[in-house]
Amino acid sequence: MASKKVPEIIEDAPVMGRPPHVPTEDTRQRVKNMVWSGFTLDKVAGLIGISEGTLVKYYRHEIDEANGFMMANIGQSIYQKALNGDTTAMIFIAKTRLGWREKPTEIELSGKDGAAIAIEDKSALTTKLMAAVAAMKKSEDKQ
Repeated sequence: MASKKVPEIIEDAPVMGRPPHVPTEDTRQRVKNMVWSGFTLDKVAGLIGISEGTLVKYYRHEIDEANGFMMANIGQSIYQKALNGDTTAMIFIAKTRLGWREKPTEIELSGKDGAAIAIEDKSALTTKLMAAVAAMKKSEDKQ
């Protein structure tokens, strides 16, 4: 039985694929700043020049920290607006944080002097009108 020949490893052979990403303090700060500013992860990855998976792999801490700061900052701004009398901000906080809800408006309709509303049956009139229209159309078609 013949044995298979194993190819020799060539030391100078070109390496396939991208070189591994090495985070720097500069890229860590850039990721934080972009995430804090509201950039999506795919946009941040593209601007850094890496895939989104690589971004998450090497910068998870920076992403989480920046998202937390961004949400806290926005929440604080809304809270401050509410304290300063911004009605929209007040309503937003009341609904999202305090559980307030608007009750649907109930409208009750009634007829004259509170009686039930009289509903007239107009189906006979509709039938007569439809017959008149059909007759007019028939008359036009003959001309």
